[in-house]
Amino acid sequence: MNRSIWFAIGTVCLFASSLFTACDSRSVDSPTVASVEPSAAQVKSVITINGSHFVDSYSQTVVQFTGGNAVVKDFISVTNSEIVIRVPNVGQTGPLSVKVQDEISNGVSFSVFGPWAYVGHGNANPLLTVIDSHVNESAESVEIRAEIGLEGAPEALAPTPEGDKTYVSLPSINTIVVLDAPNNTIAGVLQDGVGPAPSAMAATKQDKHKLFVANRGDRSVTVVDTLTNTVIATLTVSGDPDDGRTDWGTASVALDPSFQTCYVIFKDEGILRAYWVDSLQVRSENEFGPQPIRLLVLPNNSKVYSLNQASIEEGNETSGSLTTLLISEQRRFTDVTVGSNPTDMVAAASVQVIVANRSSNSVSVVNADGDVVVRTFADGEVGVEPAGVTLSGDNQFIYVASAGNGSVYVINREQLTVNKEIPVSSGITDIQYRDTGEGERLFVLNPVENTVTAITVEDDKDEVISSATIAEGALFMLVEELTTYPPSE
Repeated sequence: MNRSIWFAIGTVCLFASSLFTACDSRSVDSPTVASVEPSAAQVKSVITINGSHFVDSYSQTVVQFTGGNAVVKDFISVTNSEIVIRVPNVGQTGPLSVKVQDEISNGVSFSVFGPWAYVGHGNANPLLTVIDSHVNESAESVEIRAEIGLEGAPEALAPTPEGDKTYVSLPSINTIVVLDAPNNTIAGVLQDGVGPAPSAMAATKQDKHKLFVANRGDRSVTVVDTLTNTVIATLTVSGDPDDGRTDWGTASVALDPSFQTCYVIFKDEGILRAYWVDSLQVRSENEFGPQPIRLLVLPNNSKVYSLNQASIEEGNETSGSLTTLLISEQRRFTDVTVGSNPTDMVAAASVQVIVANRSSNSVSVVNADGDVVVRTFADGEVGVEPAGVTLSGDNQFIYVASAGNGSVYVINREQLTVNKEIPVSSGITDIQYRDTGEGERLFVLNPVENTVTAITVEDDKDEVISSATIAEGALFMLVEELTTYPPSE
């Protein structure tokens, strides 16, 4: 290349460098925030920031929440006087400001709440209690955001991964209620096309926009379009439909991590059916159980686990069991004996499955590689009647809620030792971990004393913060886990 060409290139590069330096150092009008509407919102719900000087041709617009900045996928639209944005996962209650180049606006107070902890109630007053999971360590009580009355007792909930809707099954009246989740209002009621006694449900993300509902009345599966809230298909099963049975027991539904396959099982039938999510065709059928109550798909999509309340061993009627499906071959793979009356299970990554055995006062730790029980916590190590189990976000700690003596036990998963006992209240059952905008929390349901208790496990503090008093007749608790974003409007 000759010298004149090199000189021309050098001149262009020098000009570009000077231009960018000038852009970086030039002054811009300072942005001003006049208002935020609404002034309080749930994580991932849409808010509007009003003001001025939000746009500069050579600079990026940054919205600063207490807790962290919004990212590109949070933004819906930006003009010089208006920013429409979704509250990011990192958002916390506190001042909100806008930054353009080096200029930062005034801060405006903004409150963040949610994701929600839902409690379903039955008896004479069926309803949902909605609890804010953002619980500050100095909070004197856990805040109830809403109580939503229902026409029948709820059996299951299915929040969408985006957090925009929550579906509630009411088997006694063959109904599915659709909630506007950020606003805690009933957005619709589905009855036409819903099967008899809808039970467990699972929702895909919005690009698949399907809700799968297992109907315990006839073992069918109702498929709902979650964009339009209409029934689009009914998946029936083989066998004699006229055998007179009208209840096949509680159901369990699980979707694989990629939302390609939906797995369905009924307690009183014990057949695991796999359906393709896109085509809605049957992928496989396998005898499972006996008395399956819960399904779990490993995060690496290698196996499906069924938690069974009956034994797979002859002459050992008191034990529970696990049955596994090898997903790559869609066949029943292994059976594992656990403790008596298992009630809950969780997966630690794709390495272990942990089972709470209520009647045998034990917790079983099963290695997924080989499906072998490697540790059983018993003889008082996890208290009396362990009913619920959950895991920390990094899978380092197992948390066990024991109903009989009312304590939560903290287990180091790598060392398989009990680190701590956290007294709560006798009668606790459900327990769930969530990393909220206020920090790492455990939420514990006590249907006997009618409370939901928040525990901080941030920095291994492991202390009770406070509780909310809820209505009687609590049946179950579910804490939202928001994992994806809705598409742009």
